[in-house]
Amino acid sequence: MAKHKYTWVEIYKDLKNSGKDAVFSIAPYVRTFVSTINDENDLFPLSGISNKLTISCNESGYWAIYESDRHGFNNPDEVWDKLNFDYVLIGDSFAHGQCVHEKDTIAGRLRYKAKVLNLGYGGTGPLLEYATAREYLKYIKTKNVLWFYFDGNDLNDLKLELSNKILIKYLKDINFTQGLFNRQKEIDYFGSNALVQELKKYKKKDNTLFRFEEFNFKNVLFLKSIRHRLSWVFRANLINPYPFIIDYLDEFSELLTQTNNLVTKNNSKLYFVYLPEYPGIYNSTTDKQRLLRYKKVINLVKRLNIPIIDLYKDVFSNHSDPKSLFPLRTYGHYNEEGYRLVVKTILDKI
Repeated sequence: MAKHKYTWVEIYKDLKNSGKDAVFSIAPYVRTFVSTINDENDLFPLSGISNKLTISCNESGYWAIYESDRHGFNNPDEVWDKLNFDYVLIGDSFAHGQCVHEKDTIAGRLRYKAKVLNLGYGGTGPLLEYATAREYLKYIKTKNVLWFYFDGNDLNDLKLELSNKILIKYLKDINFTQGLFNRQKEIDYFGSNALVQELKKYKKKDNTLFRFEEFNFKNVLFLKSIRHRLSWVFRANLINPYPFIIDYLDEFSELLTQTNNLVTKNNSKLYFVYLPEYPGIYNSTTDKQRLLRYKKVINLVKRLNIPIIDLYKDVFSNHSDPKSLFPLRTYGHYNEEGYRLVVKTILDKI
């Protein structure tokens, strides 16, 4: 395991200097690529750079690093050889498996029991996740599709995604495709260019006080990956800084409906997996809005007759110490024990 370093650039340079062909996980969401995607560009990547040692993140005192597969996702590459699975995962950084070793991710733990394909990627919201299903599910067969919904920011992400001229086509045109399965060389080029640009920004700010070079403070209220890193650096509970959103439920309902139709057409079954944010429980006095959103989302999914695996109800709200399921007991992704309980619940419910 690579030794602990403070910034992603330092660990990246260490790996490169030791002869490792390393890259950083480049999130394919609107905010990351806002400077490189324009109206004329016909490519919006939904995965990372393929077949590379990929640096994820550090929330618990170690850098999580994995080898990406031939399509830029967090899987052993050989999973693409047979294209027949028990579970396919779709979601954001929680499904992606950020900030823990691959064996401790949701997909990694499920692999002990079943054949798994992980199509999750950090930074995606509901529209990007639906686009991922549209682009990749037609090439594989699976018994179950697990859609991971993270309450902390999924509706906020959807608000931004709906403003993108490429992504909105997935919602408006059932036949639209970017053909991403066969465009990995372009995706790799796109991701490599984004990494180069980030390294250039880092170099320009190399002497910045407190070494906050990797942080774009202009976007600090929006970038989830930065929030996670700041929470770890300061050992503080940096509560979700997103503006609270309970809108876009109609659009979300349409996305889930189309996803369910797609999955059913593929002779698979869709499960909606609800993931609560830190601290894992919602106090009825101080978190009335969050409880209201939780109920609205769950009731929406029930009306669509999509089976629900509710980690809030089944795990976190009944846990004696839900904060212990987060890194260093503060805001971030789930830790190893948190993911273990997620997988146990999924296996118990299906």
